[in-house]
Amino acid sequence: MAANYWESSQFQRFLLTRFELAEIEKMHMTQLTANELAYLKIYFTNLIALVGKRLHVRQEIIATATVYFKRFYINNTFYDIDPYLMTTTCMYLACKVEECPHNIKQVWNESKIVFSGKFIKFGFVDVSSEIRFPYDVPDVAECESYLLEEMKFYLVVYHPYQ
Repeated sequence: MAANYWESSQFQRFLLTRFELAEIEKMHMTQLTANELAYLKIYFTNLIALVGKRLHVRQEIIATATVYFKRFYINNTFYDIDPYLMTTTCMYLACKVEECPHNIKQVWNESKIVFSGKFIKFGFVDVSSEIRFPYDVPDVAECESYLLEEMKFYLVVYHPYQ
């Protein structure tokens, strides 16, 4: 692990300029418009936050899971791997990395509840109602290896919560 941010893998590999991000988004815009892509990123970021609240984890873990999700989808489109499965996997991996381990079955179960719309938030049903989540615990474990491989095992995240 690097002693500071300027020597870290996050600075060297994942800090992208606007122009680099625009080139990456062109790859995604073959199938989606710019607005749809922005809405999907916001939607899945909110789902990560909801799953984190259901698991009663710290904000640091939710932020780490969000960073993992965005790092994965820099090089992949939303059509490559189901973002609902990746949301669950990012939360599980972030819990492990930030030393607040939750059982994989517990993360899977809470994610399934959030995705099904049975999770009541502020008195109304979340907009993600009736989403079918066909994956099981072994699928999340397998997806974890894909996520680690795509991020080239760079798991350290520098964010304001540390």
